[in-house]
Amino acid sequence: MNLFNGKIINLLNKDEISNYYGKIISKKESDRSYELLLKNIIWKNDEAVIYGKRITTKRKVAWYAILIILIQIHPNKRYHGL
Repeated sequence: MNLFNGKIINLLNKDEISNYYGKIISKKESDRSYELLLKNIIWKNDEAVIYGKRITTKRKVAWYAILIILIQIHPNKRYHGL
């Protein structure tokens, strides 16, 4: 699947780059993805601390990460549970 079939247009000056690739998915696929993300992700209002005061914004955010834990086991040592 090639997402970038169309002409690439730089929207900024010669020393700056902001490329516009045109439409990469259909409106139907875009709307479907939007609805799935809106429905299946736990969103909450963003917070910021400005001059020591906590502000809750109207902006919705969701933070997700994959946690990878590496365990090195030495053959000469016994581990009784982790």
